Amino acid sequence: MARTGITYDQVAAKADLLFGQGNDVSILTVRAQLGTGSPNTIHKHLTLWRETRPQQTRAERAPLASTIIDSIYEAQERVKAEARAEIEHKLVQAQIESDELSTICEALERERDALAEEVTTLKKDRDELKDKADLQAVEIKELKGTIDREQKVAEIARTELAKEQLKIDSQGEKIAEQKIEIDRLKAQLEKVLGDKHQAEKSVAVYEADLKTMTDRMAKAEASLAQAATELDSVKDKLTKATIELKSHEINLKNAAEARNNALNDLKEAKAEIKKARAEIDESKAKFDTANAELSTIKATKERSYHVSN
Repeated sequence: MARTGITYDQVAAKADLLFGQGNDVSILTVRAQLGTGSPNTIHKHLTLWRETRPQQTRAERAPLASTIIDSIYEAQERVKAEARAEIEHKLVQAQIESDELSTICEALERERDALAEEVTTLKKDRDELKDKADLQAVEIKELKGTIDREQKVAEIARTELAKEQLKIDSQGEKIAEQKIEIDRLKAQLEKVLGDKHQAEKSVAVYEADLKTMTDRMAKAEASLAQAATELDSVKDKLTKATIELKSHEINLKNAAEARNNALNDLKEAKAEIKKARAEIDESKAKFDTANAELSTIKATKERSYHVSN
């Protein structure tokens, strides 16, 4: 926001007060009376105020009563005329240069204020980028935790899958053995039935053996049916485990992609912070240069002012 400068009326009022009290009227005394104000602005208003003073001071001069004093005064005026004209010319030139310097100083002050606002904006942007980077770091940490948990779940699923596969293999071996036993019993039953007519004396024994073998075969078939049921159950578990493993693998892949995206965003945020810091350093250098130039100009203006006074 631009600062409101002091007005000519304020400077003129304080200058009239100092002049009326017999005090020196300068930039420093007027600024001390005002309590504020840019030296450049005060200098410009004092220059305008002094342009109105010569006629007033000449009007306030009392006329000389003595003819001799008038003659002496006129002689002195003639002698000093050329020197006064040259001095006044130099003063006019110095005043023009001083006005130019004052204008330059004011422009530099405005540029300094603009640079200060730009530095404030850059600092705000830097803080926002830092907050964004901190937030992304937290998100990356959370994503890493999610990935670790998904990996653990996937490992557990693989272990369960291996266990189920071992069960399937064991059940397959058991079913194969039961099928061999059934085939053996069937062959034995067929042999017993073929020899039935030839072993009528041992029919009771054979019938007992037949019943036993029939019972064993029934039990074997029941065991086979149960094993088939367990095999179907194991297959269902294997299918579910396979689906869960694929789901965990997809989640793991998505989490990895999210982590990579977050890392890329963090890299971009760091690059923006680095760029903002470089711009801040550049603005600071411009500000220091402008300050040095302003100090030099002010010193030059003060020397010109003392010369003119």
